[in-house]
Amino acid sequence: MSSQISLIANAFSTMKHQQNDYSTEADLDPEERKGSIFYISQAVNDVTQLTDAVLNISEPKPPSPVMEYENETTLSDVIYALVSLMSKNIQWVVPRSMTNAGNSPCYDTEQAKETDSSVVTLDEILETLGEAFNKDKDSILKLKEEAQQRKFAKLRLNLTIGEADIQTQRDTTEPTNSFVRIRKGPKFREEFETPLQRGTRHPRWKYSVETHFTDLSSDIIHLELWHEKEEEKKKKRHFIKGNPPEGPKYILLAELVLKAKDILAQGITGWYDMENRFGENMKAPTRVRLSGHISCTSDVECDALENYEILLKCLLDHERKKSPQERKNGPCSKFDEDLLLGASAKAALRQFALVHNLSPASQCLSWWTNVTILLSPLDWQLLLTQFNCVKSSLVVGAYSLSEQERLSQSVSDVIDRCIASVKYLEECFPPDLPEQSKSQLAFMLQTMKSIQTHPKIRSLLMEDNNFCLHSVIKAALLGFSKQWWNKLQDTSGPQRSESISDQLQSTLVLTDEVINLLQNLREFYDNIFIQEYDICCLKTCYPVIVKELIEAVEPVITESCQLIPKAVEEIDEDGVIVDFLIGSTLMKVYKNLGRIWLLRCPHLSSAIVEETGIQIFSSFFEEGIESQLFLTQDRENRCIDEVIRNDNLKPVGPGVHFSESLKEAKAIPHRFKIWWFELVWPDQEDRAVFLLKVLRSLFFLSISYCQLLSKKIDHILQESGEDSKEIANEKICVVITNMAIVMEDLKDYHNILGYNFLDSETREKHSTEIEAMVSISTLNVQNIMQNFTWKIVNAREEFLEKTLMKLCQEDESLAFLTEVLYPTIDILRKFLDISNTKFLLESLWVKILTIMRGIVDKEGTMEPEFYGSLLRTLKKIFVDLTPDSDEALDAQSADTQEYRNLVEDLTLMEKNSLSLVNLYYKLQFEEETSRADSATASLVIRTWFQETNKLSVLVLMAKDIVVPPEESHKAPLEYYIKVEVLSTENQYTTGEDSCVERGSCYF
Repeated sequence: MSSQISLIANAFSTMKHQQNDYSTEADLDPEERKGSIFYISQAVNDVTQLTDAVLNISEPKPPSPVMEYENETTLSDVIYALVSLMSKNIQWVVPRSMTNAGNSPCYDTEQAKETDSSVVTLDEILETLGEAFNKDKDSILKLKEEAQQRKFAKLRLNLTIGEADIQTQRDTTEPTNSFVRIRKGPKFREEFETPLQRGTRHPRWKYSVETHFTDLSSDIIHLELWHEKEEEKKKKRHFIKGNPPEGPKYILLAELVLKAKDILAQGITGWYDMENRFGENMKAPTRVRLSGHISCTSDVECDALENYEILLKCLLDHERKKSPQERKNGPCSKFDEDLLLGASAKAALRQFALVHNLSPASQCLSWWTNVTILLSPLDWQLLLTQFNCVKSSLVVGAYSLSEQERLSQSVSDVIDRCIASVKYLEECFPPDLPEQSKSQLAFMLQTMKSIQTHPKIRSLLMEDNNFCLHSVIKAALLGFSKQWWNKLQDTSGPQRSESISDQLQSTLVLTDEVINLLQNLREFYDNIFIQEYDICCLKTCYPVIVKELIEAVEPVITESCQLIPKAVEEIDEDGVIVDFLIGSTLMKVYKNLGRIWLLRCPHLSSAIVEETGIQIFSSFFEEGIESQLFLTQDRENRCIDEVIRNDNLKPVGPGVHFSESLKEAKAIPHRFKIWWFELVWPDQEDRAVFLLKVLRSLFFLSISYCQLLSKKIDHILQESGEDSKEIANEKICVVITNMAIVMEDLKDYHNILGYNFLDSETREKHSTEIEAMVSISTLNVQNIMQNFTWKIVNAREEFLEKTLMKLCQEDESLAFLTEVLYPTIDILRKFLDISNTKFLLESLWVKILTIMRGIVDKEGTMEPEFYGSLLRTLKKIFVDLTPDSDEALDAQSADTQEYRNLVEDLTLMEKNSLSLVNLYYKLQFEEETSRADSATASLVIRTWFQETNKLSVLVLMAKDIVVPPEESHKAPLEYYIKVEVLSTENQYTTGEDSCVERGSCYF
């Protein structure tokens, strides 16, 4: 009782949801609403469910006396029909067929084995009827005895011989003169002949005969096809080659035997192959076209169709109540369990219809109407088969007005049940049973299409030309979407009274269920709906379900993202910690929404997709992602700080020159990569924006790592000691190596994060910004490395200066190379690669030049030998630092102006006073010589003092060296030499002019 009350409550709840669903039908296009019976079908379905539930609550009432009387009368008539047709122990053969299950053909026992059919006896049929009508064996035997006392029904055959297709020998093309002889056996007391058709091998008779069957077990119809020969004088050649002229007048060409019980079961309609009786090498068997029907005369006075339907209902109800085990072991074990009726039930129906002269059209209509009402769930394959039979009868006008009205009502009921099945799509056609569900759904849609396209059915439904079941089924799919979502929301939706963790878990369940449904719609249902009815389920249901989903999950996601802390200090140990890392519930919800976005139907317009809100689902998570990014950056920075504190700056292994902390630094971008790749951000532009934010975090962490690493300089110097002669050691090399690797890695961070996977337009738009970020970050790390190197070198500056001063004063400056420089170079080459070795040697070279310049400027009173020793040391250092190898400094870049100036100064300072005077005059001479080299003419003169303050000048010759010799003819014709004496007071004294032939010139 409680379960039935629950059923009523569910029915009312369903009606309430559907009432809301009906209002959404106003959103349909006007064309889709025309002719729609959606509202009526839903109401009928709901009321039917509710009525069944209410009726089932009460205790079952005993059948009324009127019903018992009708059933007993029907049973009596059925047994009478069976006794009339099977009185001589005839075995009725029922084939395995679902085409009109009540009209089963019968064969003899041997043929039944060949056709995979089942043979039933009278006793088996009576046993089945007793079970169906709830009668014991004695009652059945009593009814049988009563039937045997009545006059048996007589069967009459109405047969029409239509035409024939006579096949002759391969070398004969002459026509025939043919007729058919019909004889009824086995004693052949009745005989009929068709008219003779002359001169054709395709005779047409359309000859009808009528005869009675007296013994169904032995009566046969024997058809003989005869040829009548022409007279000899009119025919030069006989029809049959080789037949003697004195032969018989008639030749038997072919014959056919039809058994009475076969005709009774199958009827006679169509072409039949005859057995050839004359000639050899026949092209094919001769065929004859027959048509006819069987009628019956009996003493039964009742409504045959009504009793037939009572019998059909009882048999169907009895079959439905059987358990699977009873179906397997009972009389119907000869059939598969999924067939509608057993062999005995089919035989009873067929014989009852024969005795009462029920037409095949009336039988089909009874089956159609009863199957649509009694079967639950419907077998749509059987329903379609029955509907095709009904359509055929309707086309030929076999139904009366009352039968047409009844057919119309049953078709409306089928449409209602179709709509109800679509509204409960997953329950009626579960994807868990793919083969059965696909076939049943396809047959259902084929039935609806057959109803839609059949003009007679359309007229019966009294619909106009705009009647369209296509719109009705789409509306039913919309109803399915809403009722499915309402049910899911009621059972699994997030509740505001729950904690945020529980709400988030419920949101994950919602998205999982929606994904499963959308996948089923696309992969399972769509193929059938599109193929059979040109309806895309995903396109129809996606907007409704996804819009409801977005409205339900957005508040929960927003609240969850607000709970993600931005730093470790903000985490409340007693509160709820929400994160956006891989494996978290929030991440799973994000990925599910991404899958739902990808599952959208490509045929949906952008406007409809925008209405659902799914295209902006990623914006719900932006605040959470930024918070997670800040939190992750804070966590990684703390992790870096810890690993650097614990780093002993020793290489992690032989041949490897970086320390343990670098392994953690290199793992950071890959952890970010995994998290970022899991996001799979849908929008290209937003993906690029967040990628830049992730890059900034990675660059910040890389720079932070290098800064924290450089701060260990004090600890390194303290360990090496003040008296150490090494400028660099193993730990210093490890620090530089770590920084150099980080600097090289950060150049490829954007590719690690999938920048290359963005579309070309987005990459081009943000390429400049990314290049700037990489350049600035690389420069920052380079500055950190340079500062670290300068700290190392500056820390050893005092030691270097004292060592140089001491060794130069003792004239042992080359010892500086063996004691200080060479050990440092060996360490660098051992623990650093080529580029980092050069980097540190450049810093060392600059520092050495600075120290020596300071010594030269400060120690100006030292002996020349001191400066000579310092000069030799400087030149030796330059040579040792710039050998011809990849690891050395480039000689051209090391030969700086500062180095050359220092060499020049030391070269002067190592000389004594006399040497400096000689050098001065030598330089003056060279300067004058270089000045003379720049003259534009040559002049040879002789000068002497004749007496005090009187200078004599004799011009010997002059040559203009500006004009080339080959162009000497272009020179001026006259020259002259002008001699002037310039006093120390810048006053000019002019002497006599000396003229020279061939022109004049001023010098």
